[in-house]
Amino acid sequence: MLSVYSQARRPGEVRREEIDHLELMNQAAENDSLTLILSCVRNFKKPTLVGLKSGAAVIKPLEPGDEGLSFEALYDTAITAGDFKRMAKYKVSSPEELPLPLWRVRCGITNLPVISLYLKAENRADIPRRLHKLVRDQNFLVELVDSIIKLWLKEMTGPEDGVVFEEQAYRVTDNPPPDSPEWSFVETGSQDPAEDEQDR
Repeated sequence: MLSVYSQARRPGEVRREEIDHLELMNQAAENDSLTLILSCVRNFKKPTLVGLKSGAAVIKPLEPGDEGLSFEALYDTAITAGDFKRMAKYKVSSPEELPLPLWRVRCGITNLPVISLYLKAENRADIPRRLHKLVRDQNFLVELVDSIIKLWLKEMTGPEDGVVFEEQAYRVTDNPPPDSPEWSFVETGSQDPAEDEQDR
C-alpha cells in the first residue's frame, strides 16, 4: 500500500489517501509516472513525485506516522522523473549517489557594516569629488573591502548576520568534472545568461 498526498486546497489542509500501487498505476497520467510508481514500490521506497490524472502527487510506501506528513512537507525532497533519468544515466540506485549539478549563482551579503574614514578635503562640498576620485584608486578599493570585511566579521553575532543569499541562479551542467571544487568564484567580466536561459 502507498500513502498518496495531493496538493492542499487551503492552508493547513492535508489530502492523503491509502491506495494499492496497482490501482494507482491506473491513475497515472503518463508512462514516466507508471515507471516511478513501480520504482517507488520496488526500489526507492522513498517519497516520489508523480503525475496522476487528478494532478501532481507525492507517494511513499505506507508507514506509521504518515498521517502527520503532507504534500508540501515532502515535495522538496521527493524523487522526480528528472532524478530517475539521471539515476539511470549514472547507473546509481538512489539520488544521494548522483553527482551534484553545477549552478551559477548571483549573490550578495546582508547586513554589511558602514565604515568611517579620515579624508582631507578643502570643505564639505569638496568631499564627494575626492571620494569619487578615491573609488578609482585600486589600492583604496582593496583597503576599503578589507576594512568592511574585518568589521563585518567582528560584528557578526548570530547565524542571521551576514547571510549570503541567492539573488539569481541557473544550472550550468548536471555533470561537472569529478575533481572540480565545491564552489569557486566566477571570473570578473563573465556575463550572466539571458533571462530565458536561467533556471531557478
